[in-house]
Amino acid sequence: MEANKAWRSMLAATAIIGALQGLFGLLLLLNGLKPGGGKDLYYLHYVYGGIVALGIPVALTYSTSGKDKRRDLLIFSIAVLILAAAGVRALMTGPA
Repeated sequence: MEANKAWRSMLAATAIIGALQGLFGLLLLLNGLKPGGGKDLYYLHYVYGGIVALGIPVALTYSTSGKDKRRDLLIFSIAVLILAAAGVRALMTGPA
């Protein structure tokens, strides 16, 4: 499998999982529940969710669709790093 296709497949899987998490989060919010019990900095969950929701389309926009494989690899690697950091930070804002 070509490296560019592998990265795109993984970003697509991440987008699907992120969309499911966002859907579950919206359902919980509609039921009156807030992340971390609604205390402290619970709104940061929404910030990190927004980073995940926007990170993938931005990475795909800046990629070259395989024309420059080195640039695509760099862009996708940075996107993965940012998404992983946002995911870890979202977990850290929950209840202690």
